Amino acid sequence: MDFTLSDQQDAVRDMARRYAVERLLPGIAEREEQVASGGPWPDLSRERAGLFELGFGGMLLPEDEGGLELDHLSFHLALVELSKVDPSMGQLLSNHNALGVGWMRHAEPRLKELWLPRLAAGQALASWVRMDDLQQPLQAVVTERGFELTGVKRMVTAGAIGDLLLANANLEGRRVVLALQAATEGVTLEREPLSLGLRGAGIGRVTFTQVQVDENARLDTRISGKGLMLVRATASLGWASVALGIMEGAADAARLYSAQREQFGRSINSFEALRFKLADMQWKIESTRGLALRAAAAADAGQPTEFARLADLARLAGADGAAFCGREGVQIHGGYGYSREYHAERFMRDARGMELVGGGVEGLREQIAARWIGEE
Repeated sequence: MDFTLSDQQDAVRDMARRYAVERLLPGIAEREEQVASGGPWPDLSRERAGLFELGFGGMLLPEDEGGLELDHLSFHLALVELSKVDPSMGQLLSNHNALGVGWMRHAEPRLKELWLPRLAAGQALASWVRMDDLQQPLQAVVTERGFELTGVKRMVTAGAIGDLLLANANLEGRRVVLALQAATEGVTLEREPLSLGLRGAGIGRVTFTQVQVDENARLDTRISGKGLMLVRATASLGWASVALGIMEGAADAARLYSAQREQFGRSINSFEALRFKLADMQWKIESTRGLALRAAAAADAGQPTEFARLADLARLAGADGAAFCGREGVQIHGGYGYSREYHAERFMRDARGMELVGGGVEGLREQIAARWIGEE
């Protein structure tokens, strides 16, 4: 399979790389400290504004709907480059594009016309409010005008700063997806300042208190089985891409540090035990990259079933690899790795989030196994 990049794909990757280094890296430690200390919320809109100006708010959206109409490989490449520097921004854009824009493309015409151009232009940020199966889920009941939504969801990406909420709720034992403006009566957004990682992703708590939602705002009845598969698979590819960015960022930092630090008169990258760690990082990076590239290729070739299978595997490999690279990156830095003076500890914290997004890797493993043995 040939993964030679086209000129456009190369340009998208380089654009994301430059933006990450020039706009996201400066001040990232200060922004993290500001969130962790419970101080004023950083002006995240300033950091992401340029990305939306570049069109990254609608990467996969057709041009006639206000997007860039990129292929899935370009989507993957951009998220990796951003996440090598700032995984929080990668996670924000992944959810915004894959789940926010992805679901709203299936909304009724009036809602599509209202929201899609705004999402693509960065005038609105989407937040996916996933139903928590292990605790009390969000509950929806039918009313004369549509639905009434009640419940609380914690640790929601963009939950503190989102403008459009895609709420996944329980309706008489069935999952429904409802789209509503965050500024709706009965909706409360609160910040989660004590998040371990992904502190720049606007993680928050969303409370719905007898929120009235119009019947036309229901999205799950308007999407086909194939469409649902594509939305879910694109989300998995996005999360895999963020995880791969974390892996590459942590591994690059460890590689560079190991060449500079000396022990017993020689650089520590000359010691066998450390070289084995670097080798294992490369193995996990390339394994995840291969799965993600194959998944993107399947999506762009119009193979939704294969796309879904490979995207889930890439996400699982990415979650495992990010945890490994984050942990070993701290270990290679020694005592400095346990200090906030270096980026190693940030990558380790952000990596943990990749094991938790989308319901966690346990449910993902069950889904992969069920598909393989023919239960899906």
